Amino acid sequence: MPTKEQIEQIIKALQKILRIQDWDISFKYVPEAEARDLYGENCSGGNLRYRDRAESQIIINADNSRIKNIPDYWYHTLVHEIYHIVTDDFIYIIDDIMPHVRDEYVRKELNETKNIKYEHLVNRLAQGFVNAYPVSNFDHILKPVKPCTTAEMVEMVSGMTPIMKGV
Repeated sequence: MPTKEQIEQIIKALQKILRIQDWDISFKYVPEAEARDLYGENCSGGNLRYRDRAESQIIINADNSRIKNIPDYWYHTLVHEIYHIVTDDFIYIIDDIMPHVRDEYVRKELNETKNIKYEHLVNRLAQGFVNAYPVSNFDHILKPVKPCTTAEMVEMVSGMTPIMKGV
């Protein structure tokens, strides 16, 4: 898994791509128990959003089996949580409408839309983004190139060690 600092750099890049630079997004890895307390059983990530302040805290459950065992699942989870910010207005529209809806069937449908269908929508958007913009686009962050010394450069270019070259 990437370091917290690497994730933060990727978040900044994703904010620019998705045009949500005005949001202040923090990040942290959390253990299973904390993720469960915040977001329920078997959660791989979460996003606590404060729309009025354009602030968000994204968490990734560092102990989640999918995060640990599925390559780059952390990236899908991160993108999914960022898409909650992108699509945040959708939930607020439903919240604004709910107090005015008297019909029980319509209330039930709106609740299902808010709780289930919205999550599926965010998941599909995130999956589409991950397919179109894979994690390999961030190799410069995840696999930074180590600076070489002059002696190492000579060895790489010539195939000869510095001692053989008389350096």
